[in-house]
Amino acid sequence: MHPRDDVALEAALRLRDVDPTHVVTVLTLDSVCKDDAVRKLLAQGADEACVIADAGWEQADHASRAELLAAALRVIGFDVVCCATLSADEGLVNALAGQLGVPSMTQLRGFEQVGERLQGERVLKGFVQRLSGPIPIVVGIGKSAPPARYAALKGIMAAKKKPLRRFTVAELGCSALPATSAASAPVTSVPKAPVRIVQGLEPAQAAQAILAFLQERGLLFAQSTPESDGESSVALLVPVGLELVAQEPLPQTQVALEDADTIVSGGRGLGGPAPFNGMLADLAEVLGGVVGASRAAVDASWVPHAQQVGQTGKTVQPRLYLAIAISGAIQHRVGMQTAGTIIAINKDAHIPLAEIADLLVVGDAFTLVPELTRQLCQLKGIL
Repeated sequence: MHPRDDVALEAALRLRDVDPTHVVTVLTLDSVCKDDAVRKLLAQGADEACVIADAGWEQADHASRAELLAAALRVIGFDVVCCATLSADEGLVNALAGQLGVPSMTQLRGFEQVGERLQGERVLKGFVQRLSGPIPIVVGIGKSAPPARYAALKGIMAAKKKPLRRFTVAELGCSALPATSAASAPVTSVPKAPVRIVQGLEPAQAAQAILAFLQERGLLFAQSTPESDGESSVALLVPVGLELVAQEPLPQTQVALEDADTIVSGGRGLGGPAPFNGMLADLAEVLGGVVGASRAAVDASWVPHAQQVGQTGKTVQPRLYLAIAISGAIQHRVGMQTAGTIIAINKDAHIPLAEIADLLVVGDAFTLVPELTRQLCQLKGIL
């Protein structure tokens, strides 16, 4: 069972709370969610459950799983498909929507039905974005969604009598695993692309290299136009099939470290608290992110423990993680290694963080970070 499946269920139940004619169905693969976990979801309020006996499919990739789930959804029928998602799960949501031929919204913290459309709200790059899409639709429930409701004794007793249907893969017309996802194949990890290293450049050139990398990864806001004002100069892409209803800046005091889309973290190499409140805070602000820290910085009382990333701090999964003057001890890496894109800035090209970073810029953080902030401000048109 996905650790956040009950949060996705809660989102569906809130939709039914408004319109009791909705039927909430749990759909899962038996390799992912065993019977006791299914009954728990029924006890929390789901009306029925459908389980696919998917022997071997636990090794399948997103595309193959999406094909199997889509086949089941066509049999069951659907209006809104709610999935639990973190940064690494969006591929499955989008693949499922593609199989069904419907639009998708991801990383939502809530939604509501408005006529024949669904309006969803999410926090992205320091903005609260409200999107609208036609029903039927697939939605991914993000980290900042409300917690699941409690399964009371009445619900637990009622769950024993609720329908639980079972499908075989063959019944859904997916009788064999794709060759690339065969259950007999050994389980191997996908090799990570080697870190891209930038070194020997002047601060202005190194900053330009970082901007180019962000642009390549689709993480850079678009350049402002002469007609745009300061509040609308950041352009966030709207997924195909959806409409942008509203977009407003989110006050940084409202963004928790574990919910942030972008995190700028500093380490022991910064030498004191001033850089955290100064150049790191400036860079985080222009990127629409928040400031984090390594354990060494927290132990030195440079920043509060609430900003610590790592094994004894917060575990985070932002789209973008910038590690400034952090060598990357294992206890820090376990707290941020699942970030979508990791950029490290350090004087040393041989730091442990290079093992998981996507880009390592070798240079002096005290000259490079302010220059990067300056160039980002130019792109936003606020200089």
